[in-house]
Amino acid sequence: MYKISKYTRDFIIDDIHIVYNMVSDSVITIAKDIFNIVLQHKDNLGEIKVIHPELFESLLLSKSIIPATNLDETAELIQSWVKEDENPEQIKITIIPTVQCNLRCWYCYENHSTKEVITEETIASIKRFIENTAKRTSIKKLVIDFFGGEPLLCFENCVKPIVLYAQKICKQYSKLLGIAFTTNGVLLTPDKCNFLSNINATTSFQITLDGDEKVHNAVRFLKGGKGTYDIILNNIAYAVSKRLHVSIRFNYTNKNHSSYESTVSKLLAEFRDS
Repeated sequence: MYKISKYTRDFIIDDIHIVYNMVSDSVITIAKDIFNIVLQHKDNLGEIKVIHPELFESLLLSKSIIPATNLDETAELIQSWVKEDENPEQIKITIIPTVQCNLRCWYCYENHSTKEVITEETIASIKRFIENTAKRTSIKKLVIDFFGGEPLLCFENCVKPIVLYAQKICKQYSKLLGIAFTTNGVLLTPDKCNFLSNINATTSFQITLDGDEKVHNAVRFLKGGKGTYDIILNNIAYAVSKRLHVSIRFNYTNKNHSSYESTVSKLLAEFRDS
């Protein structure tokens, strides 16, 4: 017996079903007539294995459908996160280059201090920590996570030198390297994407939207009041074109949740062939 995962979502664009599973981060595109097989057998998904083996295998591998014996998906997901966090072969360093930000979102908890910026001494200490960590034989992978404030404000004087140093050290000691950013995406310009795409590392970004263009721009704007929706979407599109991984997080309320329908449709249409 099988069931549709609670973390599976289905969107339709031009009679094509886009099936996304949030746990596996997998996307499947299924023609409407083929997807009808899923709808017709949603109460007995095992039948799909006989009718359309390839479809069944894709749904299973992507975790879009799972064995019905998996009673508590949430508990399993949390356990996988705990396992990853406690992985003795991987260490994650979170770096906050600055608490400054180029946006003025009303809900932000930072004070946007212009004085709280990472120092050269701290960067030197981080480099020493990276090398000492890479020397440890038990460590297989080093992940550097840039947070803030807006970390891309300090790209040249902090992010770039640390990433280049980490790449050199990880190569020297045969370690895997991961680079991650939590960013508003406004400063994720092509030159930065080009640089990061040439680093021998898995690179990912978490970028937040606050609704469709009208709603988002009323919340996330530059100091002068200019909206950021188009800037962010254009930067995301370029990052994806360079094969950088982007996770888009939606901040939603009971007032803005309906606006995401047009945003999701636009994103799926933009990245369907990416």
